[in-house]
Amino acid sequence: MDKIVIGENKKNRRLKIIGIIVGSFLVIFSIKDKSLRELLIGLIFLYFTVYKKENTVTKDGVTYSHKGIFIKRENKVDFSTLDKIIIYKTRDGKYIFYFDREEDPRGIKVEKEYVDPIVNLIESREDKIPIEYVVDE
Repeated sequence: MDKIVIGENKKNRRLKIIGIIVGSFLVIFSIKDKSLRELLIGLIFLYFTVYKKENTVTKDGVTYSHKGIFIKRENKVDFSTLDKIIIYKTRDGKYIFYFDREEDPRGIKVEKEYVDPIVNLIESREDKIPIEYVVDE
């Protein structure tokens, strides 16, 4: 497995579709009624429902992608710059991978099903990065 894509779940997708519909109606009716408040609320609905966040884990590192109406931004964490990786298990059953480095440390929150494939992908590298497990009590 060369890359693991961690996107949004299906539950959020349904809410986004409803948000797009509500935001579109608010924008259309605010233009018709000339209401600035409804227009702003509709635009905020559209902005946050179109916004998409996706994290991709590869053998080289993690890419954080943020895409919206006027935004397209990507940040990358290269595994060769890391001091260690800390994996926290939270009370809600999710895991947080904390990529520890000197400047701009980052983290990624994942479901349990992604933990083993990500750890296997990281351990398959030639330069071994120390992985530390921490359980939240």
